[in-house]
Amino acid sequence: MESGGKRAPEHAGLVLQARAQALKRCRDMLRECELLLESLVPEQPHATPLAAPNGLSERDMELIRLVCHPANWPYSYIAVRMQLTLPTVHRIRGKVFKLLGVRCRIDLVRRVMGDRGVIE
Repeated sequence: MESGGKRAPEHAGLVLQARAQALKRCRDMLRECELLLESLVPEQPHATPLAAPNGLSERDMELIRLVCHPANWPYSYIAVRMQLTLPTVHRIRGKVFKLLGVRCRIDLVRRVMGDRGVIE
């Protein structure tokens, strides 16, 4: 009968291998979900391109574009799309809100879309 000392490293190696395979499957499934979401809700071009006001970076403009998307994506999905963490998206959102003088998402959409009141 084998001693516990020889069996433990083998078992640990198998556990690590199983975890790595499970992680790969999860990543593959996440990518499939992203592709499915993109196919269900294709990006819509804006009727008028957004010009970056002073103080807004390209990343700020990307956040604005995603926040104003007709699909009304939650910030958690926007974070995935921008490949950022959710706290980083919230920090950028706060900066954008302050620079544009808005207090909420709806005010931001109204400000960006102007008098039209709807996103085309």
